[in-house]
Amino acid sequence: MSEQIEEFLAEGLDEAESTKHEMNPFEKAGADAVYGAIQNAANNTDRARQAADFVLGVSNLGHCRQAAVLTIRQTPPSDERDKTAAFIGRVLGAAIEEQMKIEHPDWLFQSEGTFRLPSGGELDGHPDIVVPWSASVSVELAEAGAGHVQGVWDLKSKDKLEIVKRLGMSMQQKYQLISYADAMIREGVLNPDHPIWLQDVYFDRSGSTPEAYAIGFWYDPADVQEIDDWVGDVIYAAANGEDASRDMPREFCWKYCEYATVCRGTDTDVQGLITDPVTATAVDMYREGLDMETAGKKLKEQAKREIPGGISGSTGKNSVRWIHVNESSIKAGTRKAYDRLEVKAVPGPGMKK
Repeated sequence: MSEQIEEFLAEGLDEAESTKHEMNPFEKAGADAVYGAIQNAANNTDRARQAADFVLGVSNLGHCRQAAVLTIRQTPPSDERDKTAAFIGRVLGAAIEEQMKIEHPDWLFQSEGTFRLPSGGELDGHPDIVVPWSASVSVELAEAGAGHVQGVWDLKSKDKLEIVKRLGMSMQQKYQLISYADAMIREGVLNPDHPIWLQDVYFDRSGSTPEAYAIGFWYDPADVQEIDDWVGDVIYAAANGEDASRDMPREFCWKYCEYATVCRGTDTDVQGLITDPVTATAVDMYREGLDMETAGKKLKEQAKREIPGGISGSTGKNSVRWIHVNESSIKAGTRKAYDRLEVKAVPGPGMKK
């Protein structure tokens, strides 16, 4: 990189930093108080307390068998994870449920239920919404828009919904709904002699997609055995001092799981230690550049949402206009092979989301 380019980039960063608001101690104290309240509230739910007591819940089913084994062994979590997204989703979900209680007073919300495994054992859970048999209509009437069939709904918050629309429901979410349905059948709330509809209803907590999106399926009692087999794998590994399957990708673990360090350690798919100081420094610089690029993209996206569509003019510093780009077709061809450099941070203890 030439000295001129380095100076240009440095000047740009200096200017950006000079216009960025820096919190004073009073502002920092206020921000920390709010952030701490969010984390404490997220860690004070029934499920969070259950996890702290090393008790498996319905939400563990179908997720990661090794994480479930570590919970059974009462292994203390090794990593702290940010809970802001979960908190926002829970608060919004509760507000949605409150409104739905008004609109559907004969439905059940946050009902207590116990899922009993065929091989023995029980797991407690609280389905978000249950449309009881007593308040449901036939499949034919439901298809005609005259009401809803009996079943279980779970509300799921996401930051935008495109991934859900492409990938659909996870095995964990499927198992969760099946377990809730089985529990509600045992409670006499759902009638197993008639169709039972299970669905996750996703909403975008960012507000980018205002419409909710649902994915569902019909309850099949045979699916309970599949869940029982999954739990059997966990119990066998825990009882015999073995590790179970690590069902989630390594990247997911380091970003979300509180057992990442104790479970994955410095697990990576690359080998060898780079000791050359010049190469190591260059790798660090490359990584810093990637982080700056990611931060820049996020900053652009946040700002873009605040700029009204079609606006044109000048702020005194910058000229602004929206430009329409027409649709175009790209001729199919063959892209030449090339070498791509990949630099990723090695996960370490205590990394937050």
